[in-house]
Amino acid sequence: MKNLLSKIHIVHIIPTLNFGGAERFVVDLVNNLDKDKFIVSIIVLKNEMPLREQLNSDVKVYLVEKKGKLSLDLIGKIEKKLKELKADIVHTHLFGGDVWGRIAAKKLTLPIVTTEHNINFQEGFLKQQIKKYLCNYSDIYTAPSKAVSDYLKNVYQVKKNIKVIRHGIDLSKFFVDKKVNLKKPYKLLMLGRLTKQKGQQIAIKALINLREYDWRLEIVGSGEEEKNLKDLVNKNNLTDKIIFYPATKNVLEVLQRNDILLMPSLWEGLGIVAMEAMGTGLLVVASRVDGLKELIEDNKTGYLVEVGEIKSWTEKIKEIFEQPAEMQKIIMAGKNYAQKNFSLLEMVKSYEKVYNELLISKFPSMRK
Repeated sequence: MKNLLSKIHIVHIIPTLNFGGAERFVVDLVNNLDKDKFIVSIIVLKNEMPLREQLNSDVKVYLVEKKGKLSLDLIGKIEKKLKELKADIVHTHLFGGDVWGRIAAKKLTLPIVTTEHNINFQEGFLKQQIKKYLCNYSDIYTAPSKAVSDYLKNVYQVKKNIKVIRHGIDLSKFFVDKKVNLKKPYKLLMLGRLTKQKGQQIAIKALINLREYDWRLEIVGSGEEEKNLKDLVNKNNLTDKIIFYPATKNVLEVLQRNDILLMPSLWEGLGIVAMEAMGTGLLVVASRVDGLKELIEDNKTGYLVEVGEIKSWTEKIKEIFEQPAEMQKIIMAGKNYAQKNFSLLEMVKSYEKVYNELLISKFPSMRK
């Protein structure tokens, strides 16, 4: 039985350590947990780990490989690894981690924390039903926004208390002395997965209407929409203005060389990229979707544009191009808001409290 003097071993289970918001959240969380109180391990299900090099040396990563769609032996393999690691708490992420990880942890009667990272509108019916069926396996749910919390209740019918803990960013890293002076050519950025959810086509089509202005756009990321986006750019002869770059771990470097972040998402659970951009000193222009509305106050700390409306996006970007000097106060207000509200350390403290309270609820004898 766990005692008050021993460290708590948290084992995170996530499909990959690829480029993505959930994966970056895990890296930031495990790197900053109190090392005097916690030991951390990560189980990944695929050998895709570009973010592994960003982990502290004391964080161990174990590949328990999922082979094939069903991978019927995966539960047993995860169960075996959890036993070897002598896990105290299992923390699951994304569909693969939530399903296989929770079943294995439940068989071992281990306490389970599940973080839902997004609003999963593209999730198929079968996946929804599986997550509904497993919803009571988790002892505690966490969500990065009220929007995601509501989604858990409405779609997966989670009845348990959901703790809303906003993802944080490393302000010491992203809150840099970046002097922003919007001038020609206007440096625009879209950063993230190239998927339908992120709505990159909407911003590109808006910029097609503004080709006479002096601007450049970087699109940084990879995904299933990459070919469609490149075809759209080529068809409209904008290859001199729009440049594609692959996904990168050097997010700060990308942010520092640009001035305006476009986030035309069709839905968003939160929007870590928007948080990082605000902290770095970019003007953030985003869709008026639930998760992003919790981060940005329209016309004060950034701009919110109607979802999927190319005309609205065209008008807003044109306004920025024609009144660049007036954007400075918006940029500074966004940067100040980020510094006060997006603290990574506050997020980490909240998760440490979740872990401690969960163990005490499971083992009342630990209570002081």
